Amino acid sequence: MKIQIIFCIAFITFSLKSIAQITSGEDKSRYQVALEKYKESNYPICIEICDEIIRRAVRDSEVFRLKARAHVAIGELVEAESEYNEALQENKHDPNLFYERGKVRLAMKKFDKAELDFIDARRILKDQISPESEMFVYLEEIGHAQHYKGAYQTAIDTYIKAIYNGSSQAYIDLMSAYLQTNEQLNLKEISDTLLTSSNFYLKSDSSIYLYISTLNDLANFRKDINDVTKINYAIKSYNDCNQNGFCGFLNDLLYAKYKILVQNNQDTLAYPVIKQVYANNEFNLIMKSKVEDLKRKLGIDSDPPIITLLNPIVDNMSTASVTGLNDKLEIYGRITDASGITELSLNNKPIYTIESDGIFITRIELHAGRNILKFTASDKEDNKTAKTFIINFEESQVNPQIANSGIFDSDIPEINESIRNYAVLIAEKDYDDPNIIDLTAPISDASDLKNILVGKYDFTDNNVIMLCNSKRDMIIDTLDKIYKMLNDNDNLLVFYAGHGDVKKKDNTIIGGYIVPSDATRGNQASYISSEDLFASIGNSQARHILFIVDACFGGSLMRSSIDNAPQNIKNYFSLKSRNIITSGNIEEVPDQGKFIQNVKAFLRFNDKKYVSALDLYTYIVNNTEKSNAPQFGQIKGSGDTGGKFIFVQKKE
Repeated sequence: MKIQIIFCIAFITFSLKSIAQITSGEDKSRYQVALEKYKESNYPICIEICDEIIRRAVRDSEVFRLKARAHVAIGELVEAESEYNEALQENKHDPNLFYERGKVRLAMKKFDKAELDFIDARRILKDQISPESEMFVYLEEIGHAQHYKGAYQTAIDTYIKAIYNGSSQAYIDLMSAYLQTNEQLNLKEISDTLLTSSNFYLKSDSSIYLYISTLNDLANFRKDINDVTKINYAIKSYNDCNQNGFCGFLNDLLYAKYKILVQNNQDTLAYPVIKQVYANNEFNLIMKSKVEDLKRKLGIDSDPPIITLLNPIVDNMSTASVTGLNDKLEIYGRITDASGITELSLNNKPIYTIESDGIFITRIELHAGRNILKFTASDKEDNKTAKTFIINFEESQVNPQIANSGIFDSDIPEINESIRNYAVLIAEKDYDDPNIIDLTAPISDASDLKNILVGKYDFTDNNVIMLCNSKRDMIIDTLDKIYKMLNDNDNLLVFYAGHGDVKKKDNTIIGGYIVPSDATRGNQASYISSEDLFASIGNSQARHILFIVDACFGGSLMRSSIDNAPQNIKNYFSLKSRNIITSGNIEEVPDQGKFIQNVKAFLRFNDKKYVSALDLYTYIVNNTEKSNAPQFGQIKGSGDTGGKFIFVQKKE
């Protein structure tokens, strides 16, 4: 017998006859035109004419069916399913309507619903003709739905029944199911029969012949890596078959390739193939387990991304209560993963910006009461995770108090509009001297900090200076010029990330250094001492100057000037300040350490209008391991009169 095989998800095209039950002569004519447009492959015009008929209050199952088929032809499966739903509301006794909707759902990977549609089509046929009547095409598709969702043994039983009722397609499907269940003897029996039968004309399609030949090799335990070439040829023939939905046969070809590679101990090559099989059909948990098995065997990251919500802070039930004056909430979180993030979304909307430390920021519309935040993420090894948080939102009619350490609006003297904030962000990552170890994070940390300052606080892009891998003279000259330039209405933030060192005399630490990119290891004359760093600061007219130093031995820069954290904050803004916050005392601190992450986290997640440098330091200490010792103090001899640098959020 000659085998007739359907290779990919496509409709068995029943004759398109004008059987619409339209009473109006004009609408009958319109339907005929739509039908002709469909046959001419002019699908958009066909859909447009069907819509005109429906708008005239003509609800006919054949109009909806024709419109659905046109949507399928251009790959609009969601719209096609909707039109079949409408058609079935008008006619629940047509088995082919159920069959066609089932094919659409199969292409959409809605395997459970597709199976029910094919079962309904089969049932209606039996009701209309006789209980003994059977159409093997319905059995084939029931088997496909069972097969694709991983119910292989059930699918095998269904395929055998389809073969008994005259299906030749089901032989190929049955072989694939036997391959999945490792039933080698059954696979061998069928493949032997097909390859040797003079009545089975396979060579009309060389790809099918190669597929069956390869499965026969597998069934006979012939480990021939050349079989990969056979399967690759077959795959190439069907690679376009997946354009309008899921293609089961293409997945079977890929799975056969995976089996060949595994049997030939080519696990590294097999891994991307089984990944593709699973990516094509994520409903098949058996394929997922095979991916996980190879990951463990190859030592590949198998852990899904970890999503943590940082603002608002949630309890152990992943729930937070928020009170506010409006219905928008800025969400802050962190996502971490060993292999790297490829996708992150919140309530099905992508979050495109993820900073170097995994921080992401987005806004969400809230409504009074319970709000669900569902995050989904994938990494580069296709590990996926989903995390749901509940935000209970209550609208408030009263301004919340703005305080971390007791600062309220009334505590801050009026801020003149002419006040300007400046920042110099120094990031020393790549060192000229090969004896000085290059760092990883300084430039990305400085860039993140700039984005926060300009995006959230009263800093403008023009007033933030980035010095990346700068030379000693450039750093000193830039600071000297900006110290002299500032007046009493100006504030300055200086951030340094890079190497640091201590300054000693008679084995006693008397100060510290930062290490510029052109420094020579061990030559402290090429470093920048605390005296050089702060030489002109005492003469600066600036209102507030704050140094934030993320470097080893950063505490040595402020030796003998540790501040005892004064409690009175009401005059912070009006009094001059010359403060420094360092990542440690006289100790080494790690590259990509917790200090800078805490600095960025505090400034990002702060929801107060005003926060001080002391608030920042308090947050850092409270979120630092006890083994580390971040420091806060006045810069000695700099003219500090007890004030504190104030970070002011931009106006809405």
